[in-house]
Amino acid sequence: MRFRLRAFGIHLLASFVVLSVVLAVLYAGWYRWPAWWLAGAGTIVGVLVLVDVGVGPLATLIISSPAKPRAEWRRDIMVIAMVQVAALGYGAHSLWQARPLFNVLSGMTISTIQANNIKPEAVARARAIGGGIVPEWYSTLQWVWASLPEDPEERSRLVGQEFAKGTGVATQPEYYRSLAAAKDALDKALVPAERLVTSRLKFLTEEELRARANELQRSPEELEVLPGTGNMRNGTWVFDSKTGELLAFWPVESLGVQQY
Repeated sequence: MRFRLRAFGIHLLASFVVLSVVLAVLYAGWYRWPAWWLAGAGTIVGVLVLVDVGVGPLATLIISSPAKPRAEWRRDIMVIAMVQVAALGYGAHSLWQARPLFNVLSGMTISTIQANNIKPEAVARARAIGGGIVPEWYSTLQWVWASLPEDPEERSRLVGQEFAKGTGVATQPEYYRSLAAAKDALDKALVPAERLVTSRLKFLTEEELRARANELQRSPEELEVLPGTGNMRNGTWVFDSKTGELLAFWPVESLGVQQY
């Protein structure tokens, strides 16, 4: 039994260290809160933890025995390790392909745009015209502003694309600009946090809003909000109404708060 527990412990520690390093790199570069939540990455991470930290070491505990020939034992461990590596590779690749690249202020929302939301031809077009902010393979998550073009035909096309496919200017790097240039656009889009309560859609109760504001050491009157959208979930970005400082992200649906 001691042999089994020792093998289990070593395997568990090694699996935990490797998985932690991979997830830490992905989190630091692309999946910082709330990006992982908006992208729905928790499901993939859960499967990785189950296979690499759960099933793998448990299988080692089951097959390990001091009576088993060393060659056979090493072969079994190698098979388990290969399954773990395959699962880790698949999961890490999936997270990489869908890594969040931009928080895009566009119109009345902030959209978290993932790598697989941006088509290669859109990147190529941005490079060709030498405009916008072009994502590279090493680009980490950044904030940008996407403004609609002046050309009426192109503007109409992008607006139609937004309604028809849920994409649009927010997925076109050629129109990305520094968020520092978007103060007027941001001020226009922000609405008082109290709208989360008074809106016909009733996103929060007054008590819930006050409790969340207290956590930020602010009153509801000192906060403004903007809907945030992701591939899997939506939420709310919270700003200081006086300074414009980004204070927090609330996992609270608020699409339509400006209109209703």
